This record gives sequence, C-alpha cells and structure tokens, in this order.
Amino acid sequence: MHIQDIKCFTSDLLIQQLALAFRELLPGVEAQLLMAPPSRDILLRQNRHQGPARKAAVLIPLFYQEGRLSTLLITRNVYEGVHSGQVAFPGGKAEPFDTSLIDTALREAAEEVGLEPANVLVLGSLTDVYIPPSHFMVTPVVGFLNSVPTVTPDGHEVMLVSSVALETLFDPDNRKELEINTPAGRLSTPAYCVADLVIWGATAMMISELECIWQSVRLNRP
Repeated sequence: MHIQDIKCFTSDLLIQQLALAFRELLPGVEAQLLMAPPSRDILLRQNRHQGPARKAAVLIPLFYQEGRLSTLLITRNVYEGVHSGQVAFPGGKAEPFDTSLIDTALREAAEEVGLEPANVLVLGSLTDVYIPPSHFMVTPVVGFLNSVPTVTPDGHEVMLVSSVALETLFDPDNRKELEINTPAGRLSTPAYCVADLVIWGATAMMISELECIWQSVRLNRP
C-alpha cells in the first residue's frame, strides 16, 4: 500500500510515520537479538533440521485503546508441542492458497481471533525471524485498525487474548531476566513481563525490533 493510501485511511501522524519507517532500513537482527533467548544459539548449533525452513507469518495489530497505541497478543492453549502455552501474536504457517505472507498473517488473525482483514491497514513488515525449535521462518506483519478490535478467539488454539499499550510493553521496568523452561532446558531468558504475561522467544524478538522503530519515530517527531 502506498503512503498516500495510508493517509486516506488515517490522519494519525504517528501511524503515518510508522508506515514510512517500515519502508526504510529496519533495525533488523541486531535489534531482535537484544531479546533473543540463549536457547536459540544452542539449537542453532545443534542444527537438527534439514531443508529450507517452512514459511509462516504473524500479525502485529496496532490500535488505540483509551488514547494509547496498543497491540494484541494471544496465549496459546496447552498442547503437545514446542510452543504450548506461549504468548504470541496471532499467526501461523503459510498455506499453498495464500497469495503472500501478508495474506497468511491476515488469514491466521481472522481464524484465531476473528480480526476482519478488511479492517486492517497493513503498514509494513519487520525482519523475518527464524524459529529453531519448529523450523519456521516467520514474517511479522504490522497492521493498524481504526478502532479497538472485537475479538472472537478460536477456543481450539487460543486460551486468552490480551491487549497491551505499547508504552507499557516498552517500559524498561517490564524487561526481565527469568528462569524459563526452553526447548534447550531451563535457562535465564530475557522477557517482557506485563501483568500475568511473560513474553519471550521469537515474539519478544519481534517486539524488540518494533520497539526500536517506535522509539526512533517518537524521538524524530516534529
């Protein structure tokens, strides 16, 4: 989508500036690694997977709630799998019928939490994140909604849906080092901790890059 289309969708200057930032040079892996778990290096060195990583995408929805720019996170149900019970953005693997990874992110968000794709203005994407335990290469797609979304969680996949203000999520006091059970064992791991949410792993890496962009835009606002 062109920036002119974004201006037609919203007059909010911060959102317009964020959209422009996603079209420039991203902070990239360097920003993501600030919140990378130590288990990542261990699993990368073990390299148990063969062949190219599977494609996936998540949606990072942005919206204003009580005057504060916020995002939406899900807590996955407990199941037999490496991402059981984790906090994440809505998303999942690409299907052959998806025309792009943006379509994957929008479709998965619709399936998991009921977000209507037509209500989401895609601002851009962050740097892809490789997830060693599941061998997925994930594209984080950032979208904006003009109102607080009404969510309908898929009870099969989603235990809880939470909205968090970005300024709360990015508060330095909410970045912790915790002992977490990872696929490589129980390790001291960086995490964003807001209320009862403990956000670590690939999701925390995505948030870290988003935080760098958000802070840069705020510092450079006229």
